[in-house]
Amino acid sequence: MALKEFGDYVQLYHDTDKAPSAQFWIGQIFFEQRDFPNAIKAFDQVLEQYSPNNKTPEAMLKKGQALVLMDKRNDGATEFRQVLVKFPRSDSAPKACSELKALGLSCNTGVASKKKRG
Repeated sequence: MALKEFGDYVQLYHDTDKAPSAQFWIGQIFFEQRDFPNAIKAFDQVLEQYSPNNKTPEAMLKKGQALVLMDKRNDGATEFRQVLVKFPRSDSAPKACSELKALGLSCNTGVASKKKRG
């Protein structure tokens, strides 16, 4: 029932400030139902149609989690790294780092730091 209500909201009020949140919750419902392909599609809509918004980092994180659960570890890791690169101060960043560590990867985003030579 909630899925229908959120879908109706997005369809009727797609240009409001609450639309990204409604679209995110559509993805979350699919995620909880373990319908990962539809969850990914819904999270992609948050990222593509409403980006950037307050749900962008969380949508990226949840998309990454769905990809990992579909045995697409590399794609999931890419999403987690993007959270760290694009939204390092978000609430989703520490979670993305934890997800990377759970995959046996570091949280290093690949940004090289300069070292002093001496």
